[in-house]
Amino acid sequence: MALTTGTDVEMLCGTDQLASGLKAGIEGAVHAMSERYTQHSGNGWGLLLVDAKNAFNMVNRVAALWNARVLWPRCSRFLFNTYRGFARLVLRGSDECLFSKEGVTQGDPLSMLIYAVALLPLVKSLKAKENRLQTWYADDSACIGNIKEVRSWYDQLAEQGPAYGYFPEPKKSCLIVTPQFEDEARIFFGDLGVQIVNGHRFLGGVIGDCMTADNFVRKKVAMWVDCVEKLSKAATKSPQAAYTALSKSLQCEWSYLQRVMLNCGGAFVPLQDAILKAFYPALFEGDLSDAECKLFSLPTRFAGLGINNPTETASSLYHTSTQGTKVVVEAIKRCGEFSSACHLDAINCKKGGLVILRHNEIRDCIGDLASQVWPQVIKEPIVNEATATSSDPGLRLDLGIRGVWQPQVEALFDVRVIDTDAPSHCHRVPNAILESSSQEKKRMYKKAVEDRRGTFTSFVLSVDGLLHKEASHFIKHMATALSSKWDKAYSITSSYIRSRLAFARV
Repeated sequence: MALTTGTDVEMLCGTDQLASGLKAGIEGAVHAMSERYTQHSGNGWGLLLVDAKNAFNMVNRVAALWNARVLWPRCSRFLFNTYRGFARLVLRGSDECLFSKEGVTQGDPLSMLIYAVALLPLVKSLKAKENRLQTWYADDSACIGNIKEVRSWYDQLAEQGPAYGYFPEPKKSCLIVTPQFEDEARIFFGDLGVQIVNGHRFLGGVIGDCMTADNFVRKKVAMWVDCVEKLSKAATKSPQAAYTALSKSLQCEWSYLQRVMLNCGGAFVPLQDAILKAFYPALFEGDLSDAECKLFSLPTRFAGLGINNPTETASSLYHTSTQGTKVVVEAIKRCGEFSSACHLDAINCKKGGLVILRHNEIRDCIGDLASQVWPQVIKEPIVNEATATSSDPGLRLDLGIRGVWQPQVEALFDVRVIDTDAPSHCHRVPNAILESSSQEKKRMYKKAVEDRRGTFTSFVLSVDGLLHKEASHFIKHMATALSSKWDKAYSITSSYIRSRLAFARV
């Protein structure tokens, strides 16, 4: 049900409740709040971070099921059947039983989505005023604005929240303000016991003064250095497991921090030293040269290990994150309505982003393999020249390979990589999506290619590696030619080609 109807909650909540699974939503919230705090902190604004009491166990179950019936109808019957009875909790050594009558069950895959829907009416009611901004990620709520307005927002939350099972705890909450406005903050929040601070952690990043941010980053780096040293010890006995843990898990942790924290690359020098001086020597059982260490920082498709240099990636990751979350940021700042389609376009931007890089990698991979079989391979051959007297941009394909299908006849290829799981394709089967894309390519290029006495082949595949029948036929044809040239079995060459394409696709 989470896979089938989860997108309903994502579309329903938008940027109001980020627990719905919105892609890059948390990063957008950090960027939006950080930007707004930087702009107005000198004008008496504050950022209130609220913590709730035992949130998931205390959410009003009746209200949650009713909200799901109204707002999430496709899953409401399933939720009702799941939660209409009280789960019995048996206590060891006692005849008494406890019954779970509130909250959501721990371990339920739908728990985060249920919680998002349960609190959505509360979130929307608190969003009414224009002179303050709020973000919600499950029970972690935040509001930024004039200190007086932020107190008004908190009072409304404390008044309306219990009806939904949301009980804010002021003593565990904090208000971020600049030092000159601490006295004003204590006037409005002193009776609640809210902590008044100049900087604090927020959704994995930090908002506030530079000293708090620097200390936070350095503590995180020290923790990761310790983890790398432990993985170095494990690498002597289990190198593959240690490498996977570092490249697929630990590296993602510091990559997220770099995406939401500006100018933090310098603090990662100890981490890079730990990778170079401890992890690599343990992984390869010997010291490595500078050239080898630089090689290992390259992606696996370039014979590297895919372990990036954290001192060099900080600025690029932050820039990528700000560009990819700009739709979310603008929606949170109320500079425009949130559009899921526009947000996905920003994430999947085809100009200078991951989409065009993946396309070019696949094109270059095919060209490199084809050059080992056929004598002439041309990258981006021009079919029709652009003319200065008209608006015709001309036609240019991805590859030209002579002799593929017929001797001395040029075969022209155009590559397209499709996300078959995109919202615009949700009602079509993957093979039909690939076929329609192939036909679109043929309508665009086939006649012009045949006019110059060539043949046209569309090389269409999905981001998951599903090949269109023409692309699959070409792969088999090239594998046959390579197996004959290398004197290898067809299965070996075919597996090699598909492995190369898999790495290029990443």
